[in-house]
Amino acid sequence: MIVKATWPDIIEVCLNLREDDLAEVMATRWTNDPYDLASDFMHTPGGKFAVIHDYKPVCIFGVATRTPGVGQGWLVGTDDIGKAGVEVAHACRKVIGGLFNADVHRIQAYSAAFHTQAHQWLELIGFKRESVMHKFGKDGSDFYCYAVTK
Repeated sequence: MIVKATWPDIIEVCLNLREDDLAEVMATRWTNDPYDLASDFMHTPGGKFAVIHDYKPVCIFGVATRTPGVGQGWLVGTDDIGKAGVEVAHACRKVIGGLFNADVHRIQAYSAAFHTQAHQWLELIGFKRESVMHKFGKDGSDFYCYAVTK
């Protein structure tokens, strides 16, 4: 079930991130505090959603629209995200479709080069890899820019 993400959903996911999601997110942050991360997600502009499976959130995601017509997509999950993979894919496609029916013509997402599972996921829901962002991580790691357009 997809719902608007609440603070309890966001904090639950941030405290239980799967290993590669945690490493990817923390590669671009000043601190490694999961409460600080949860607060940033809570205050990110745009809609925030949670997919609930077996009465607990398995992922949170959203699209921030800071540039007219362009959204910055994000998604993080727990180790249980795979149990609701089809539901998560449908939820993401629904949100993307809704934004494309509004005023958004591009949604982009950044992913660490090592996070191959995220790359497969992005491609599954329609994103295409556009570029390498050399030395984007605070440790000098490369990231990829993915995008889906209307």
